[in-house]
Amino acid sequence: MDKYLILYSDTFLWYDETYGVLYNCKYASFLKFDLTSLLLKYCIQLNCFDNMYTVKIDPEDEKDTDFSNWLNQITTYQIGEIKETNNNEKIFSFPPILNLQNEIEERRMNDENYRSTNIANNFHEVTFFLGGEKLTDEEEAYSKQILYPISTTLSLSVDDICSFLDNNNIEYLRQINIVCNKVYPEFENLFNNLVQYGIPLTYYFLGNKVDFIEKLSGYSSLDKISLGIYFYDIESFKEIEAFLSDKKVDYQWLFLLHEENELDKVEEIINLYHITCYKLLPVLTNSLSNLSFFENNVFTSLDDLSQLTLSKQNIFCNQTINSNNWGQLFITPDKCVYANLNGTPIGTINENILHLIRKEMTNDSSFWKCTREKVSPCKKCIYRNLCPPPSNYEFFSRKFNLCTIFKSSEY
Repeated sequence: MDKYLILYSDTFLWYDETYGVLYNCKYASFLKFDLTSLLLKYCIQLNCFDNMYTVKIDPEDEKDTDFSNWLNQITTYQIGEIKETNNNEKIFSFPPILNLQNEIEERRMNDENYRSTNIANNFHEVTFFLGGEKLTDEEEAYSKQILYPISTTLSLSVDDICSFLDNNNIEYLRQINIVCNKVYPEFENLFNNLVQYGIPLTYYFLGNKVDFIEKLSGYSSLDKISLGIYFYDIESFKEIEAFLSDKKVDYQWLFLLHEENELDKVEEIINLYHITCYKLLPVLTNSLSNLSFFENNVFTSLDDLSQLTLSKQNIFCNQTINSNNWGQLFITPDKCVYANLNGTPIGTINENILHLIRKEMTNDSSFWKCTREKVSPCKKCIYRNLCPPPSNYEFFSRKFNLCTIFKSSEY
């Protein structure tokens, strides 16, 4: 009887010259191992598609302690199994391979006759920046990292917004965001028009606009709008919270964080006022002077990766698209359209949005398709398909290793 090692079909195997990683999606099992010459030989055979994730075990190799321990870990972590069989029995497993349909779709995308609905169903979210007010120099960097007002005296009108929505295919649009610098003079007209589309709407504004909250209270369709409020100062916070807490309003507090002591203060506010709906949003300074704060609180660690629960679809997604950006467009007060504010405009609101989406989906430097496979040093890392896709923090800082993995001795 011969003995075979078989990796399960929901197990992924990656390796480089030094290390190897096995990840099983069904059991969320993570196994990192040093790559000896013997283990490398087996990894190469396992990754050969013709072997169908199955390799015959040489009895002599089992005498090697590292190899024997590796086999035990694979079975213990439910990453694969060992079977004894005679030569007549065919055993195999299907390796997880990305569907070639993705490549076919990309080629078809370049065809001008490709159906517009196939393009439109990739447009999921749009953000309109109303502008109208200059912000501080430090705040100017925030909109490139998180949803935050843009620093400009230019304004986007209600007509601009509605014209964009009326003249484009928004059948698959699932979210509209409005980001405001100051109290928008036409906010009732804006809301009255936007709620007619029947698409979830969130209105973001700075938390020092107490007078806006008072005006907003008289709006009849407030129950159809969500509010995102950027914490500004404690006095404004207390006034707004007192006003909204007993209203039937869907609202969320957004706390920007630059350093450790701010985190402690925010936690104190959340606990003191029993805030249940909030987001903590770390932001880098213009000079990147708070990278140490990010390293301690935001950077991805190897321990984070080992505790992930990812499906095969999640991993395939990480290999092909940037899920942080995919399907999103941003409209600025100068009427430009962006796939990401860290890049250049892909067009203007006067152009057919489907043409702009096609451009973004077929562009080699697309933000929508910027994965770890395309940026350094990530593209050389064996963990690249387990990591979340590149974030705005990385696009803004131009540092694509916001993790602690590359700081360790293994890289």
